[in-house]
Amino acid sequence: VVARYAGTLTVLSSDLKTAENPVEVGADPYGVIEAGDHLVVAIAGQKELARIPKNNPSYVVDRVALELDHPRGLALTDEGTLFVSHFNAGKLSTVDLEQGVPQSNVDMQLRENPRFFPNQIDSLTLSPDQSQIAVPHQETNNDPDQFAGGENMNGLGSSTVAYYSDGPTGYPAIVPAVSRLDTKAGLLLSKGPGT
Repeated sequence: VVARYAGTLTVLSSDLKTAENPVEVGADPYGVIEAGDHLVVAIAGQKELARIPKNNPSYVVDRVALELDHPRGLALTDEGTLFVSHFNAGKLSTVDLEQGVPQSNVDMQLRENPRFFPNQIDSLTLSPDQSQIAVPHQETNNDPDQFAGGENMNGLGSSTVAYYSDGPTGYPAIVPAVSRLDTKAGLLLSKGPGT
């Protein structure tokens, strides 16, 4: 269990009756995943991952520096590739945990709709056969035509609010979405709005 504001990880027994002493892992720990003999924690406030030994969860063994800000959700394949979500980057990272190095970034933006930017990316869910990852997030509608009408576009007049919630393109300013990612190829599978 991570305590985000305390910057700690605490390991609880399976019956929830005992707890190890908290270990300091860094600023704003978020996602936790079991990876072999270690626990891996996404440290959102420090752009890194921390590894802690499962048999002695009292210290951080090592850290992996990440290129992108705000790492949060984690999904690990049996082949050892760790996928990491980044809250506002619109991308996922892949990390080779055995080597302890980032490998690449996967762009979550749809080519079919470049005006929608993916953000608020938190959790990742690996499919049972590990071929895909479901990525819930928001899409921010950056289409300038969406907000081009109305009389009062400098303030928050009523016409602006109408365009903000239901513009002429048929999409509001914020659209909830779930994208799918191919874990083998590291490619986005989703195709445009509505799929």
